[in-house]
Amino acid sequence: MSLISHTLLSIPPTIFLFLISMFFLTLTLINKPRIEYHNILFIPILFIIYLLTTQPFFFPSLHRVFGLLCSFLYIVPVVYFGSKLKTQELEKVINFFIIFSFIILVSEGISRLIDPEMKYAQFKGVDSRWIYMYKFDGIMYTDSNATGLHIICLFFFILYWAREREKKFLFIRWGLIILLIFTFSRAAWLGAIIGLIYIYGFKGKYFKRFIIFMSTSGIIVAFLGIGYSKISGDISFLSKLYILETTYDYLKSADIMNLIFGVGFFKSEEVLGIYGHNIFIVFLLESGIIGLTFILMLFSSFVYYTRKKALWVLIPYLVTSFSAITTFVPYLYGTVGLIYLIEQSKLNRHKCK
Repeated sequence: MSLISHTLLSIPPTIFLFLISMFFLTLTLINKPRIEYHNILFIPILFIIYLLTTQPFFFPSLHRVFGLLCSFLYIVPVVYFGSKLKTQELEKVINFFIIFSFIILVSEGISRLIDPEMKYAQFKGVDSRWIYMYKFDGIMYTDSNATGLHIICLFFFILYWAREREKKFLFIRWGLIILLIFTFSRAAWLGAIIGLIYIYGFKGKYFKRFIIFMSTSGIIVAFLGIGYSKISGDISFLSKLYILETTYDYLKSADIMNLIFGVGFFKSEEVLGIYGHNIFIVFLLESGIIGLTFILMLFSSFVYYTRKKALWVLIPYLVTSFSAITTFVPYLYGTVGLIYLIEQSKLNRHKCK
């Protein structure tokens, strides 16, 4: 919902809408103080407490840290309010969420593609840098890598939802594929391919598995081959190697307290000279070994409490985040919360039988 962040509201709508949801959650708890406990919320809340008690000592950017905390907290109102809905009501909410998200992402794609960053136009036909004309200053995100992450989470959630219900959303699925292509985010492309391999490459009959595996392997080999041929002129690729190298050098001489607690969120650039651009490097440097442990526990708990179904979204997300990461991903935690609700609904129906 950052669509209107620079036009109508002085704060990002994601945060504004989150505050509204938390306000209603508070009213609900005042009127009905008995809280329904959900195990999946334990690690996110514990992680938030850790960040609240440690991050102020590092004087990070407050509005960015607030956005990060909201991102983790998004799963709370989703799970709490969603658990109060009947199955048919939850289905209506999910269907509306999918359609509305698609409309927003189409708007983002159109606005970014019709208003390119012309300073990169000189590179067109010379090297890969011309694609940056269409990667920056969208109406939702500064960088289309973030848009790619958003599309990936929505696309793979739709694949999961289509398996659970008869509504397939074929038009939206193909539309998201087209939008993903035009993000020019190679990390997101690779994440989508690996995600599809996970979902379709190891299921069904042996012959089907073999054909799909060979086909997708061929795509990956071609993808890597093209990338390798352009390494010498690919600034983005070289920067990822530079990040790994400088991170290793930093860790060898880092202060023990910084290793344990980090240097503060959105401060990795101060110690590396460049932003981390890798989910594990970012959480290791900015929230320390404890923070990295928390994020690993968080994702593991999602997998456990959704009976592994969260992997449909987490695998492509994590693959993409090895090269393109933004810590403000409320849509990730929102979709995981929905998957949890769907799986709990199935489990409850099974118990009733």
